[in-house]
Amino acid sequence: MLITDAHTHRKYTDGCSGFVRNAFLPRTETLNRINYFVSAGLHPWYIDNNWAGAYSGLLDVVQHPRVVAIGECGLDYFHGPDKAVQWHVFEAHLALAQQLKLPVIVHLVRAIHDLIPFIKSRPNTLVLHDYRGTEEETKKLLDYDVYFSMGRSYVKNINRSARFIPANRLLTESDTGKISVQDVLTKLNTELPEQGGIAQLNEQITKNFFNVYPKIKS
Repeated sequence: MLITDAHTHRKYTDGCSGFVRNAFLPRTETLNRINYFVSAGLHPWYIDNNWAGAYSGLLDVVQHPRVVAIGECGLDYFHGPDKAVQWHVFEAHLALAQQLKLPVIVHLVRAIHDLIPFIKSRPNTLVLHDYRGTEEETKKLLDYDVYFSMGRSYVKNINRSARFIPANRLLTESDTGKISVQDVLTKLNTELPEQGGIAQLNEQITKNFFNVYPKIKS
């Protein structure tokens, strides 16, 4: 069974029909020689008041055909810098993604309550990486063009919201590789038996993956 990985730091050589590797701020020469697809963006852990220079470098590479998403970027109220700086950078990423018609891979820690009212006026497609929201937050987010990428927090029982998410909004991810996509699928299959088995669930998630990342041909 071929899987998809919506957000990863690894490079697959087999067993995967599609993956998006987090490249942070790649060089053009690197993008020219790789044979896989990446996301590009400024992670909230690594920004400060002098973020404009790094953002300028991002603008140089985001139109490369190997870049299929903006991110990961976002808001981290636990580990990130000043909230005002995070919001300035995040809004710049959203505007850029809207201009390029690319999805945004969002790093979101202790900030969902602020994101929900904000995205009402933003038409972006969002991939909420390692989703950790509550039942109430999840139900509110379903009103928007949001996909929920289930990963380590879900497998480790930090997030238990999968049962509130329709199958056509689910994605799977390995992130830094401490868990595998197969781990995520196995748990989803256990918690969502109404989806008809792991093969059928994976088929739907694969469809979601290519809907979110249309620049990757299935």
